[in-house]
Amino acid sequence: MVFFLNVTSETGQLLTDLKAVSNTCFLPLYPSLVEDDDPIPVYAQKLLVMLIDLKYIRIQDIVHMKTVSQCFGFLFGDFSATNVNNGMLCLALASADELETKMLSQLKVVRKIGNLLEFVWAREMEDFIEPTLGLAEHSCYALLAYMCTEASFADLASECLVSLFRTALREAITGFLSKLPITTSILQSHVGFSHLVVQRLLHALCLSCRYYKAQAMILPICIPEIAKIESIVSKIKSARVQAVADAASRLALELQRLPRSI
Repeated sequence: MVFFLNVTSETGQLLTDLKAVSNTCFLPLYPSLVEDDDPIPVYAQKLLVMLIDLKYIRIQDIVHMKTVSQCFGFLFGDFSATNVNNGMLCLALASADELETKMLSQLKVVRKIGNLLEFVWAREMEDFIEPTLGLAEHSCYALLAYMCTEASFADLASECLVSLFRTALREAITGFLSKLPITTSILQSHVGFSHLVVQRLLHALCLSCRYYKAQAMILPICIPEIAKIESIVSKIKSARVQAVADAASRLALELQRLPRSI
């Protein structure tokens, strides 16, 4: 395999053959390989990750429920038995446009992804942190975007957001602030979401604003978007649920403290 992957452009036919073999021989066998005895599943995952990375196998060729379910299946087992290939493969899937956000919800893996992130972070599993963090970010922000049309995903998305903020604060804040229009859309229709979801979003935004100013983060923020959020938050401050009203009041103060020439 090393020989094939390091051939020069003069042996392009070999690369074409490798791509054909990958799709006609390896890919159909993959579902059974990952259910075989150890260590075959680990090598099968590693090979699939490598072939996807080299673009010999396309994400769209494996995005069907059975294969995707197998890829995310490790999330329902013992986290201590996971390997970096699990995370890399799931990250490749979650970050691909071909994977519908709805499928992540159907697989019921979002909450598990948050649990995995907390697990690898607490144990300082350095090789696993980056792919797991990327997986959590893609899953969380994809679901947040989907919340605008499907409120049923709100609880999962907001819970994953909490895990992100708890374990990787700076990365979570960077992603959250870069997607302010999504937050604006959700808050505009806040009456359609549970009080807990709204409270989580308000708290995340409040913490983000506070951290942004305290750390002097170099990150462009859309001032008109901030103005929209301020207008929405001023209305939420009169919410009947005291916890939501208090969260909105704290956020309003942090929004006022943001510089207006970013």
